[in-house]
Amino acid sequence: MNKPHRILVNQRGIFNLWWHWTLGFGLCTIPMLITVSIPQIWLPFVGFALYMILHRIIDKNHYNASNPVCSMILTICARTLFWSSIVMVIINSLHTSWLEPMLLNPAKFNHNIRFLAVLISAPVTFIITLICKITGRNNEQCRICQFKQGTECNRGFLGHLFAMEANRQINAMLSLSALLTALTYAYYFTFYINTNINTPDELVFIWIPGILYIMSVILFGMRYLGIYQYYRKEVAHQADTHADSTLLRIMILCEDFVYLSSDSEKQLDTPAEFYIPHRDRMDPSEVKTILQKRTNCNDCHVRFLYNSPGFNSDCNVLHFVSFISDAEVFDGNSGLNGQWYTLHQIVKEQKAGHVAAALTQEINRIHRVVMAWKSYDRNGHRLYPIKNYTPIFNLRDFPKWDVDLDDPVWIAVSTNNEDKPLFHLRNLWRKYVAGGGKVEKD
Repeated sequence: MNKPHRILVNQRGIFNLWWHWTLGFGLCTIPMLITVSIPQIWLPFVGFALYMILHRIIDKNHYNASNPVCSMILTICARTLFWSSIVMVIINSLHTSWLEPMLLNPAKFNHNIRFLAVLISAPVTFIITLICKITGRNNEQCRICQFKQGTECNRGFLGHLFAMEANRQINAMLSLSALLTALTYAYYFTFYINTNINTPDELVFIWIPGILYIMSVILFGMRYLGIYQYYRKEVAHQADTHADSTLLRIMILCEDFVYLSSDSEKQLDTPAEFYIPHRDRMDPSEVKTILQKRTNCNDCHVRFLYNSPGFNSDCNVLHFVSFISDAEVFDGNSGLNGQWYTLHQIVKEQKAGHVAAALTQEINRIHRVVMAWKSYDRNGHRLYPIKNYTPIFNLRDFPKWDVDLDDPVWIAVSTNNEDKPLFHLRNLWRKYVAGGGKVEKD
């Protein structure tokens, strides 16, 4: 990607952080604002319709390689709308004429005001946001983004910004939902009488959520305007160290061993990392020629792994793997200062924080895609009639694995397959309701 285009993508990414907060939080606020303006039997369907809008946007964002965005806050808001609507449907069901006498005392309930949306949405938002806060970058939304777009170490300015601001927006949503939950329930149990909605009731249950939303939009707008100005003045026009280049990363394997060396920060990583003139794609034979010239190793077989677009870093990254038949010969001829590590040793070093993020991403992607390919077909159905079957993963078998590691289908299968809860229901929802369709390789 050339520099002007990358600057434009980064500026869009900054704006989209504010726009996603405005859109997601705004759609979540709508049911609170109209809670007494429409018949409450219809309010859950409004929530489901808003959920479908957000779900469609998130689904498009997943594989929008030309315009990377962070959809974390949209995911939280979509789940809030969905589960809040489910609770509303349950409450409406309890008020049916055939069920109410058995479960409820009709004298204590108002059919016209069965619930107040903020009393449902606020605690649901708090619970969902708290779960996202606890899971951190291990939640499904972040994992899909990392496997498709790469970790922040591969994504330059915008990758680090997304990681920082996603956490900030989660904290903001957690604080606002906790405040709304505490305030509205304190007022509900202290002052509210379930006969009508008076002016103080409107202020607490309707206007305060709207006021908090507008204030948050203004504050985040000011923040992202400041970040945009900082980027334009301090970052955008800095000289690119590797402008119009491509970073070539080659993982070197021999049987069950990976050849690694420590960098200046004492992080284990592949020593076969080279900058070349910009290329969107490369044939493995070309990479083999480069590797042979740099390492004096003629006995190697090179295979393409995947491409990291590198939209906001200096250059894109092409990932390859090279299979070496004789480790001792390679050590003597390569001139690279490294050692051979088993996968078990790498995992141990990774837990200690001694493995480079780029290598961690490569190993995680290989493991995830291969395990999905070994366990399921392209539609997510089990290849073997054994629930939660876990196949063997040995690096020595890598040359025999006939799977495209650059195919997003296997990433989708790893997150949604027959061993995941509600697999068939999820497929029906995506096919007929959300409109996401099947994920296919570009």
